[in-house]
Amino acid sequence: MRADAAALLRLTGLDLAARYRITLRNGADRPPQSRGPNALKDGPLTLTGQAPMAQGIRLPVAWPPTMWMPEGERL
Repeated sequence: MRADAAALLRLTGLDLAARYRITLRNGADRPPQSRGPNALKDGPLTLTGQAPMAQGIRLPVAWPPTMWMPEGERL
């Protein structure tokens, strides 16, 4: 496993061909610090089920006691 692969959240149980909108339910809680570009930090993602299951999604940087709450909606 690549060193940065641990930072990816892989989702399961999605329909590979269906499209999903993925957002951070608590995105307003993100700190001003950044570890660089991050798609979820800028707003919702729209992806097929295949991408988050195969590659995963990268969550923005978080500091204790922060826990991100990703939310998905099938379109």
